[in-house]
Amino acid sequence: MVKSEQTKIYQDAFNCMTVGLFILDQAYNIVAWNDWMQTKTTLLKDTVLGENIKTIFPDINYKRFEWALEQVLGFGAPQILSQLLNKFLIPIPLSNTIHEYMEHMQQHIEILAIPHEGKWMAMVVIRDVTDSVHQKNMLMQLGQKFEEESYHDALTGAHNRRYLWEHLQPILASAKREEFPVACVMYDLDHFKLVNDDYGHDMGDKVLLLFVKLMNELKRKSDVFIRYGGEEFLVIMSHCSAENALQQATRILKAFKKEAVTVLPNEALTCSAGIAVYSSENGAMVAEELIEHADKALYQAKEDGRNRIVVY
Repeated sequence: MVKSEQTKIYQDAFNCMTVGLFILDQAYNIVAWNDWMQTKTTLLKDTVLGENIKTIFPDINYKRFEWALEQVLGFGAPQILSQLLNKFLIPIPLSNTIHEYMEHMQQHIEILAIPHEGKWMAMVVIRDVTDSVHQKNMLMQLGQKFEEESYHDALTGAHNRRYLWEHLQPILASAKREEFPVACVMYDLDHFKLVNDDYGHDMGDKVLLLFVKLMNELKRKSDVFIRYGGEEFLVIMSHCSAENALQQATRILKAFKKEAVTVLPNEALTCSAGIAVYSSENGAMVAEELIEHADKALYQAKEDGRNRIVVY
């Protein structure tokens, strides 16, 4: 095979590669530009050959790119510009609607050293990794969604026990360190089993959702609201004394009794509450103890006739 035929084969191979390829000389002038680059950038070979890369793409992050080129053109040391750190080199707009949150093609870049007449030239290889980045982002979002859902009760949207046990102890640790009180209020809907037995679980769900709606309206933004189980709910109130927690719980009980008639007009629905408070004086208390104390106070409220609040 004669040399001209070999050269033609090499040129054809260079042009038909399914990655972007262009070559820069020592002055950053473009000496080769393959078909992929022409198609993706819409810049024809005749318009870019001999031009300086900075003139063609003034928006490139040249601080990182020039450093990499110096290593290649000066020392023949290949370089990689990963998508994770650099996102893209050539700003190629995206038109695919599934990538609406990404404006430009995401690229993995390799810069290879090519020996030529005693000097080095730089061949820039661009791989389109937009789809893989999109898939990774979707998987991460899906994972975050599943994790978020794993912290919430499916029916009410309130946080669940898993969230409680992972977050309460750190809250108490902060309270000990910064010396502020934390109130734990445990609520229980009175005679809720009778609602399910007499009116069915759909009506029971409506009663639960009413309580949750009132709680979300009346609680402080900083309060952590937990569905503890069944008809039992917890509210963790940082920077809250027993007196303030009692005032808040009183408003909840009154609001629930008043609004419950809109769901079950023929029933006088009420709820009870137990309050326990963590303070600097009992700084050795752990999360389980605080919950236990609130539960004991709630039990006492039930024993005392329901529709009332007991402070441990």
